[in-house]
Amino acid sequence: MRQLNSALLTKLGWRKINEKDSVWVRILRYKYCKDGVDLQEISARCNASTTWKGIVENVDLLKKGVGYPVADGCTMLFWKHIWVGDQALLNVAIKSVPLQAQNVSVAEYWDTQVG
Repeated sequence: MRQLNSALLTKLGWRKINEKDSVWVRILRYKYCKDGVDLQEISARCNASTTWKGIVENVDLLKKGVGYPVADGCTMLFWKHIWVGDQALLNVAIKSVPLQAQNVSVAEYWDTQVG
């Protein structure tokens, strides 16, 4: 039963990421993660519901199977989002990243003039 419960809570976490406009996701987002709907916004809260606590407990399992499409790169932050590998590039950079560059999107680094 524990494994089944874990699987169902992981599926809820996946649905939270993919069903951004559904009512139940908007309610969870309003209550627990005001800044977004991706995996980086899933974190523990002291007064959280048991459902949210279960989603948080299973987020590592969810991260193993989730990838992020960059698309046009406008909403993906180059240094802060986990869009390649298992950590944000900011955490694995060899040199420190200047503060003014930390909120730059992937699209801003994209060279559209190539070719």
